[in-house]
Amino acid sequence: MLFDFGGTLAVCQAWMDLELGSLVDAVLEGLAARGWPVPVGIDRQRGRALLAHLREVARATWMECPAPRCLEAILPLLGVASPPASLLERVLDEIYGKLLPEVRWVAGSRHLLASLAEAGVALGLVSNAAYAPFLRRALAEAEVAHLFGAVIISAETVWRKPHPAPFLRALARLGVAAGQACHVGDHFHQDVVGAARAGIRPVWVRGASGVADAWSGTGVRAASPLPGSSLPAPVVVPDLSAAAAYLLEAVR
Repeated sequence: MLFDFGGTLAVCQAWMDLELGSLVDAVLEGLAARGWPVPVGIDRQRGRALLAHLREVARATWMECPAPRCLEAILPLLGVASPPASLLERVLDEIYGKLLPEVRWVAGSRHLLASLAEAGVALGLVSNAAYAPFLRRALAEAEVAHLFGAVIISAETVWRKPHPAPFLRALARLGVAAGQACHVGDHFHQDVVGAARAGIRPVWVRGASGVADAWSGTGVRAASPLPGSSLPAPVVVPDLSAAAAYLLEAVR
């Protein structure tokens, strides 16, 4: 059984804001604080625009651009000499480390993982993220890292969801066939379509607002097949609590 991280098991808006907008600013400040030469009057707006472009390319191509590589490309364009990899890693580790206290685990998420693991279900995590150590530290600090037999993060494996490669890599590590697996996630394109394209049953954690169909008594319904394709219909749930009830019943 595979899970998405951000928006499904846990929430950290500051993490999303950093990776999509403020990363270059934060790194420039971190480098300057360590004595690395950062020109006065640097065009920070250009830095944010360059980062946004790289993130958009990553989304369009389904190929991750890890945070260090983004910065190695952007900093010289801003007139900043490329720092040694070890220095850049220390700066990134500190920046992301400050966000760990802001990670909020969705109610019941850790209990669900523990219950599934106790029931003998092989668990995997499949997440898009530009800096993998942040996710690994978040899992460790929440004391759930040991529950996952596979942790696939795009920054470490090139491909981003919805490409099928990260899903299939997770299943290979778990020794589970696609037809026997499901993937739980909140993002329609990345999680639902991505898992379905890999032959995995999607479980879509979607808020009840805007859903025309009435929920069943359990809060679970089967959606129609994905538009314009023969991909399997996702199981749709209003929240992780409903997903937990469905998943725990399914493994009994």
